[in-house]
Order: sequence, then structure tokens, then C-alpha cells
Amino acid sequence: MTAQNVVALFGYASSTLSIPAMPAVAEHKVPFFAPFTGADTIRKQNDYVYTVRATYADEIQKIVNFWGNLGSTKVTVLHYDDAVGKQNFETVARVLEKFNRKPVSVPIKRNAEVTDANVRDVIASDPNVLVVTTLYAPAAQMVKKLKAAGRGYMVTSLSFAGASQLAKALGPDATGVSVALTVPTPGKQSIPVVKECADARTTAGNKDVMSVTALESCIAAKVLVEGMRRAGKDVTRASLQKALASVGRYDTGGYVVEFKPNFHHGGSYVGMALLRPNGELRD
Repeated sequence: MTAQNVVALFGYASSTLSIPAMPAVAEHKVPFFAPFTGADTIRKQNDYVYTVRATYADEIQKIVNFWGNLGSTKVTVLHYDDAVGKQNFETVARVLEKFNRKPVSVPIKRNAEVTDANVRDVIASDPNVLVVTTLYAPAAQMVKKLKAAGRGYMVTSLSFAGASQLAKALGPDATGVSVALTVPTPGKQSIPVVKECADARTTAGNKDVMSVTALESCIAAKVLVEGMRRAGKDVTRASLQKALASVGRYDTGGYVVEFKPNFHHGGSYVGMALLRPNGELRD
């Protein structure tokens, strides 16, 4: 499938995967919808990118303020040794300034195993809280290695790790680990859109428990469909672009997004949840 013959690209991929698509998006004026990232880099690409989730900066502010207000201001950050990872570390440093603290940086290589040296660096920093900004695999590796070394630090991960995936990877080691979420927990079926998405999955034949990632993609799909509905009967890239840009405030059913003509980054929801050894999330 090429950009020439699609109305919209549903961009459910990380910023690392999404950015190479940007020249085609801009050239063919294809709305690029809901990339799975809170990185600023994807938001600065062009006027055809629409994000539904909050930014990493929003998540980091929530995390640091939560722990800082509890007096836990000695923070170490596990992050990728690349532009996005360094940006995340710098954001933690900026938020920590209000508590007169500076975080410790522990960079790791993307798509590589957590090393014993990485673990030693975390232990040497002796943090109150380890803030993890990587995917779930290195996050789980680090937590398991720290616990094996008898170091049970409090750990909070950005949503990028994937809360459900991280819980599954950690198993019994999930105790003491929390995550930032850019959607409500899937168990909160008192929220209309959460119940709607859960019911839709069941109707489609899915018998497993809805993950956080599945819920986020369902909400994003609902917003995209609303844009298509507003674009009229014969949807084109141009009509969809115009419709999405003028959506304004749209309540999906307890989860609100807001798009404006000159601002296409509609999500701001950030929550936090504890992981449980059985894979569930607790607010």
C-alpha cells in the first residue's frame, strides 16, 4: 500500500518507525493519524500529523511531581542513548528543578540488552525512584537484574513501555513498579469508551483481557472514524484533513481530544497505575 492510494495512514508505530514515512506523508498530503509516541520529534514533522496521546513531557511532569511531592526527589533516569531518550532525560531534569534536584542519567543502546554496567550505574546512583523511558524489554531486564541484586527501588515507567506488556514480562517482579498511562486502565468499564472498546473486542471474538495498547488504539480509531464521518460521503485526503483539523473538542465517552486548525495534537490525559504480579493494573 502506498500513500497515493490511501485516505489516511493510521500511524500506530513509534516515532523511530514513523519519521521515515514523513516525506511521503507531506508529499501526498496524507493525514498521518495516532502515532504511538509522545516524542516532540513526531509532532514537529508537518501539518498532516495528528496525535491522540499526551506527550512524554506531560507524562514526565506527572511522574516527577507525584514522587517529588512525596519527598522522593533522588531520581535516576534509564533512557535510550539517542535524541528522544536524551530529550526525555532533559525533561526530567527540567521538572526536577522545582525540587532543587538533578537526576542521574543511565543511557542504554536501543535494541540492545541491558548490561551489567548499566545495572551498576543505577545501583551507584542509589535513587529513591528509577524513571524508565524505554520499551518494556529493557525495562523488565533492568528491574529483574536490580531485584536479583537485592535492590528493590521504586520504578516508574513512561507509557511507551506498554503497561500490559511490561506487567506480563515482569510477572512476580512487577511489585513496586508503576506506569504512566495515556488512557484509563482497561478495567475501568464505568467509563463509556472503555466499555465500548471492551464490548467491541468481545464481539470480534477476542477472549483475552483488553490491554492498555488495545484500548488506546481503539480510542484512536474512534476519533479517526469521527473525522471520516465529518468529512462527508466521499472521503478524500483533503476532506479528511479539513474535517480532522476542525473537530474541536470531541468526547469519545470519557476521553476527550481537541483538534484545532493550527494544532493537531489533541490528547492530554495522563494517569498512573501500579502493576500487579497477575498482570492487572491498579489505579
